[in-house]
Amino acid sequence: MSTGKPRTPLRSIQAKNYRSFVDVEVEFGSFSAFAGPNGSGKSNLLSVLQLVRDTARTDIPTAVDQHGGYEQLHRATGDAGPIELTIKAEVTENASSGAPDEYILTLDKDDAGIRRTEDFQYKRTAGRGRRLGFALEGVDAVKVQGNRSNKTSSLTLTDAASSGLGTFARINAH
Repeated sequence: MSTGKPRTPLRSIQAKNYRSFVDVEVEFGSFSAFAGPNGSGKSNLLSVLQLVRDTARTDIPTAVDQHGGYEQLHRATGDAGPIELTIKAEVTENASSGAPDEYILTLDKDDAGIRRTEDFQYKRTAGRGRRLGFALEGVDAVKVQGNRSNKTSSLTLTDAASSGLGTFARINAH
């Protein structure tokens, strides 16, 4: 159903502890432009989208390496905590400005390597209704309806390096 208004697929990007960002959120309209002095974070904001795209195309360790490694991506000053990237967009068929799809990628590193958590929220049906979600940690994808405490089913990915974005169609089918 078209309302005649131009659709704005990308609604917002939030980045925490990513490169120069402590915690920044940028909202987008039907036309958005980045302007600012050198070193203000324009390239880092675009880098968020490139990293998320690359995790879906390859896998998480490969994408992180292609972007210079975890140490290059992680904010180096202070007690930063993990990298957390949130993208809100109208990607799936039933997404809308009032109920955008939401993807959160959290990356942390310890002696065992890079650990990731991914969270998805989206509408699977048209009209009013609950949003559906998935939470991924390691190789376990758990369907979440309503809130995280109401876990209804699970699926095991092929390996812990796979991105949930890269396997979304398979996850969504369950």
